[in-house]
Amino acid sequence: MATPSPKALAHMEAAENLFAQGQLKQAIVECDEAIRLDPKYVYAYHNRGVVYEVLGQNQRAMMDFDEAIRLAPTYAVAYFTRGKAYVSLGQHRQALKDLNEAIRLEPDFAEAYCSRGSAHVILGQKQRAIDDYSEAIRIDPEDSRAYHDRGIVYRMLAEHQRAIEDFDEAISLVFHDPMAYYSRGTAYGDLGQNQRAIEDYDTAILLAPRFANAYFGRGYAYKSLGQYQKAIGEFDEAIRLDPAHSRAYCNRGIVYRYFGIHQRAIEDFNESLRLNPQCAGAYWYRGVVYGDLGQNQRAIEDFGECIRLDPLAVAYFNRGQVFEGMSQKQRAIEDYDEAIRLAPTYAIAYFTRSRAHMFLGQHQQALEDLDEAIRLDPDFGRDYHNRGKISVRASRN
Repeated sequence: MATPSPKALAHMEAAENLFAQGQLKQAIVECDEAIRLDPKYVYAYHNRGVVYEVLGQNQRAMMDFDEAIRLAPTYAVAYFTRGKAYVSLGQHRQALKDLNEAIRLEPDFAEAYCSRGSAHVILGQKQRAIDDYSEAIRIDPEDSRAYHDRGIVYRMLAEHQRAIEDFDEAISLVFHDPMAYYSRGTAYGDLGQNQRAIEDYDTAILLAPRFANAYFGRGYAYKSLGQYQKAIGEFDEAIRLDPAHSRAYCNRGIVYRYFGIHQRAIEDFNESLRLNPQCAGAYWYRGVVYGDLGQNQRAIEDFGECIRLDPLAVAYFNRGQVFEGMSQKQRAIEDYDEAIRLAPTYAIAYFTRSRAHMFLGQHQQALEDLDEAIRLDPDFGRDYHNRGKISVRASRN
């Protein structure tokens, strides 16, 4: 690439200083002037594109990245930044093409491996993501972001201990990163180590007092420990900081249900679903509350919507219970059948199905279900009692 004129360089230096100070519009003015003085100034196009991207003017950013690449087809950084922009726009396959080219041109480009790893995650290619983060770490062993992001993928794969090890390393490299503490807290929560999770959320909040997700995570840990009043306080704060936090509304609704405050629980589930209509769990929990209140049709509708979004065994089971309570035994059995198909070791589903079979006079099927419930859960004491009654009835037929 040709060396720009001294005046163009001076404007570019001014633009970089303004960008560092957050004066983005003024930075663009300086980039414009650098380009006016030197229409082939590759860095000026590239850097103006970066500023446009920060301003959310993605189309203008792309035009500048395109021009930088046209002027300098071997400029790896331009492919990298355009690739990141494609990721932001949700065009992940196009992003991969640019990031692949950046890595081809500059094989030790650690940041490009990290960004390509992020694209792989979004495309569901988790092992490829891990490979890219690992390569970034090999190139730059002090890249805390690579450790953190690899830890996120390990957590997605339920490899929680490996995730924690990566978060540990990220924290050792950048001890003041609230996101690393938050992520390690979530991994501890996955393992049921809620007190350790709370300690990490505490640190994340100390470092970033307006970190809504950290309050949510701490509330979730308190909920898991049965400290429900504390959980509500944390969910309240998460919602105050982020009124669109659908999970905080959902989990606060769960706690209200534990307290028997059904109307407030329903209000929270309603808000959670308004914010995220695809949240199967919120439909399921709201269905449970409607069941508590004896509003059977609403409960059935919510369990049905949960099943449409995510066919959970527990949703079929709960809907089956509602049908059974409405004396629709055959429909209950059909839902219990599906719950058992999805979760063959679901002992309580065998028990409730046996009860429906017994009501319909299908004593052999009832006995077989009770046998299976007892086999799966020997502590099902009431099953032994009911099995005896069924055996007597079956012997009379």
